[in-house]
Amino acid sequence: MSQSLTIAIAAMRDAVEHDSPTMFWGEAMTHVAVLLEHINQQRNVSVGTAMPPEINNHLLAWIVDQVDTIEDDSVIRDIYRLIAADQASFIATEYAQGAPASLQSVLAERIRQIQVECFYPEHDDENTDGSLAMAAACYAEEAFYQAKIVDRLSAISQVTPVLWPWTPDIWKPTDQRQNLVKAGALILAEIDRLDRAAALAQKEQHHV
Repeated sequence: MSQSLTIAIAAMRDAVEHDSPTMFWGEAMTHVAVLLEHINQQRNVSVGTAMPPEINNHLLAWIVDQVDTIEDDSVIRDIYRLIAADQASFIATEYAQGAPASLQSVLAERIRQIQVECFYPEHDDENTDGSLAMAAACYAEEAFYQAKIVDRLSAISQVTPVLWPWTPDIWKPTDQRQNLVKAGALILAEIDRLDRAAALAQKEQHHV
């Protein structure tokens, strides 16, 4: 382990152990850059490599929380992109080990939505009108019709549902199982959004 990485980890871990940040933004961002570079190098070495043990979830959660308050959102987007970049390592975490294929598929689709479609958490946070849940319902409804009507034409499936909350080009139905997977991933996105909103409200209440 390089000296710069050792110093960055030690400094950030010390900051994590305090209720309030114990370093200035410039110093924090310097350490974050070192950590992100290390994470990126580890992922490039071997696909499926788990996150280095010296960079724990608590530490990363603190980094995300700190960076989320700065004006330049490109940094937070890079962090989300790095976390989402390796589907194999995410699905191989303790949470998903031994999980059925259905759960692994939903998790993989959720990561794809972040990584490929660029629907980052901060983007989801803007959908306070229930559109994530409605989009999930539309995919689930299409899966229902596919099960009910065996010879349902593909052209009919491609017709954008009346209740679809977004632009037609985002409606991308496929087979019955994959439509259910997309619905499940969108439900996860909506639940995550609600949890973040609740956590933010609680945090703001404590600051009053």
